[in-house]
Amino acid sequence: MAVITLKAVVSSLPSSWRRYARRYSRVTIKYTTWLKQAGLVDYFASDVVQQHRFLANQRMQYQEMAILDSRTVQQPLFVLLITDADSRELTKSLSSLMAMDGLNVSDIKLVLWGLEAHLPMALDQVEVDFSWLKLNTCAVSRLSDLPNSFSHRPVFFFREGERLHAKLLVVLGHWPLSNISYAYVDCNSVDDEGVHRQPEFMPDWNPDLQLTSGYVATGLWAKSLDDLFWRQVQGQKNVIRHFLMSVALSKVKASVEHISFCLLHKSRAERPLLADCPDILSQQILDKAAVTENDGFRLSLCWKLSSSPLVSLIIPTKNAWQLVKACIDSILTRSTYKCFEILLVDNNSDEQQSLEYFEEVSKHPKVRLLHYPGPFNYSAINNYAAKHCQGEVIGLVNNDVEVISDNWLTSMVAQVMRPEIGCVGAKLLYSDGRIQHAGVIMGYGGGAGHAHKFFAADAPGYMQRLVASHNVSAVTAACLLVKRVDFELVGGLNEVDLKVAFNDVDFCLKVRELGRRNLFCAEAVLFHHESVSRGAEDTPEKIKRFESEVLYLQKKWGAVIAHDPAYNRHLTLKQENFLVADQPEYRPFFSAQR
Repeated sequence: MAVITLKAVVSSLPSSWRRYARRYSRVTIKYTTWLKQAGLVDYFASDVVQQHRFLANQRMQYQEMAILDSRTVQQPLFVLLITDADSRELTKSLSSLMAMDGLNVSDIKLVLWGLEAHLPMALDQVEVDFSWLKLNTCAVSRLSDLPNSFSHRPVFFFREGERLHAKLLVVLGHWPLSNISYAYVDCNSVDDEGVHRQPEFMPDWNPDLQLTSGYVATGLWAKSLDDLFWRQVQGQKNVIRHFLMSVALSKVKASVEHISFCLLHKSRAERPLLADCPDILSQQILDKAAVTENDGFRLSLCWKLSSSPLVSLIIPTKNAWQLVKACIDSILTRSTYKCFEILLVDNNSDEQQSLEYFEEVSKHPKVRLLHYPGPFNYSAINNYAAKHCQGEVIGLVNNDVEVISDNWLTSMVAQVMRPEIGCVGAKLLYSDGRIQHAGVIMGYGGGAGHAHKFFAADAPGYMQRLVASHNVSAVTAACLLVKRVDFELVGGLNEVDLKVAFNDVDFCLKVRELGRRNLFCAEAVLFHHESVSRGAEDTPEKIKRFESEVLYLQKKWGAVIAHDPAYNRHLTLKQENFLVADQPEYRPFFSAQR
């Protein structure tokens, strides 16, 4: 009871206080240890803090092995170092630049951006002799002041105090970047003893995560600085974040590559996401969405709708009238978005109370009752109901779901109506408040699993991915929205091969092949009393059917299972908690690229 009381007190504190407290690992470890001992959480910060410290260093050893024997392929490059004119921090960054393997000073040009002092004087103040740089360096206060000779050369951005990995040039020389506009690297922080801490193993290019959290903030390679945005930006402190946010908003698709090696060591905490935001970017965002800042470090974007499309919510059930009543009542009473219809699909119910309730609730003007008499086939039931939908948007909803956040449907509809977005899923909690679903990660258990499963409901998640809406490969059909046209284009759910399990994953991946981005909507929060109505896979027939569905998924989507672009190969597939993988990767450099 004492721990429950403490948790209630902590939860009531302002989120900014909780965020500040998380900086102190000893306090966090003690607090979360009490939570686990009390059975209130399964995964928590102390696990991540302790295991990441060990596994991150182990992972770096595997990385070094992967690129150890690779020969440097020298390419002309200029390095753009964002500075605050701190001589000690500048020394760290320039020392790492000079220590890179294969460095050819004649092919390297250095630009110091934001250095107010005269350049030779500034270099004289650093603690190491960089006299050779004086002939290869220029200082600018804004990018529009760059000499024209720099405009068409590849550039690598990093910030004062950050250290480049010795193998950066090796990796850039071998990575296939000829058809790529931009590329970013994984990052971490290294203490004075050389211990790797807080690795940031990022997903492949994730436009919506960049918009909501600015997850790529440094370590960016660009083919050139021809983009007009670079010339218009004023403040430089958050320029990488802001530039990639503008790329994510652009109608012109840019090729952004993720180099999945830790090649940059950070030194400072990030600044608020919208600090020094250029007017051009602020206007781009405000034209498309209402913006809410959360602690300054992530954004909630409510995308503007030109209309209010009708949403058809399909709820299949067999009996279980109490669950259905809780589900429908919560939708009817707690949804601020009112333009919806509910299609309740009865699949062979035989309990009198359930039959009576279904007839009663169907009298509500927003509820229609359909009957599907065949054997249970989740895919077929939803495909059948979809043919009777009147809405522009189709929603798949389990009968054991219960609305928590009033704006759940508003948030999800605003996302799904974006032309580039396919399937949209919600944040689902178990009845005890722990995370049940926050997007699907491919590869868990050889198939697929739920991201951040069993995390505390108010946890930020790995790289804020529990609280920031972002792109995922798939979401669960326990609460899923999709445009009707997309549903029909992919032929609905697979009712032949995937009657019960993984039909939602298969469906989302088919929608993704249309060129859409699937999305986890962190603002939509619901309870999911998981599989209460369906039951467990506990009979020989169910086990056989489940195994066949896993095999089908592996056969059809093996490439995505092997490399989920919304995940990272350095993270574990044994548990759904984003810990660093403990298995070595002895693959040679070239095969490690994907």
